[in-house]
Amino acid sequence: MRPTRAKITDAISAIERCFLRNQDGTNSVKDSTDSLSITEMTELLESLRGSIQRAVSVEQTRKPEFDIFLLTFQRWLLTDIARDQALLCDLLLPILNEALPPSASITPQTAPFVEKTLQFVRDTILRCSVAKDLIGKHMIGRLVATAVCVHASTMLKRQALDILNSLLAKSKENKALLTSHTCLTDLDNLVHLLKNAGDVELQTQLVELLFRICPKPKQERLQFIDTLHLPKIFADIRGDYFHQDCRAFLNQLNAGNDGVLKTPKSFRLSHAECVLGDTTSSLTLNPPDGADSLWLDFNTSSLSILVMIAGGDILSIELAFSKVQRWQVESSAGAFLPMTPIRI
Repeated sequence: MRPTRAKITDAISAIERCFLRNQDGTNSVKDSTDSLSITEMTELLESLRGSIQRAVSVEQTRKPEFDIFLLTFQRWLLTDIARDQALLCDLLLPILNEALPPSASITPQTAPFVEKTLQFVRDTILRCSVAKDLIGKHMIGRLVATAVCVHASTMLKRQALDILNSLLAKSKENKALLTSHTCLTDLDNLVHLLKNAGDVELQTQLVELLFRICPKPKQERLQFIDTLHLPKIFADIRGDYFHQDCRAFLNQLNAGNDGVLKTPKSFRLSHAECVLGDTTSSLTLNPPDGADSLWLDFNTSSLSILVMIAGGDILSIELAFSKVQRWQVESSAGAFLPMTPIRI
């Protein structure tokens, strides 16, 4: 007989209380006799599975079971007895998959479940002892489906790609899985997203993913990008100059964009000046100390000025087209380019 929702909630609440915090302020999990055994956690997962699946369905918009489930399992993974990889793969990961496309549709109601699931995978699953190839076997397809889902927000797509890149790093198994014949459709969808992302940072994540799975031998690299219909300049991207080479590739990929299309157009500049609204005051942006240029990206409804700052971080300033009266930029080569703002 399936437990009632009240019994499930009571059971999770009681289990959550087993994870007492130490009194020394370290926030580490106390290893007590109340800690759950692998058998007990397995039984709990099996009894909760139906409830969790219902919680992430379109019809159920607010379910505390899912939040408590993630919190409880997160704490349990920090205990010494949480070492059984089969438990994670056979029970936990299929439950998490239920919250991701194509099993779940992304709507305003279900988006929070998708976001919490991706955060849990990134912050907890990737940091535990489970091998990346086991996680990839269960989740790569769902992560790709999330990244290319037309209803997913840019933030959710970035989260999914961040996890995908982490799974591909130093994992031959996951790279082989994503480049296998059965995943060619997934790769085609990712390349299509690369051309229609409407967000430069998202494009950069996609280039990183393709860069990770691209073969090292030159002939194989050329064959790889030819299969995916990518410009051959992609084959010249190297790890030591990834950011610069990635920008050059994106600029070529976006050549001819008028700033209104979904794909952004980027310029490398030494100076940028904007006049906002009906005011006469202008906003002038120059490269930071130690840099000789900045980037100007034309997005769908705004322009984004990205400046590399100390430590490799990127400062991004977004300006909506409707607020820009006029702007002019000076290229790093010294040519002065007046531009007319595009009003959306």
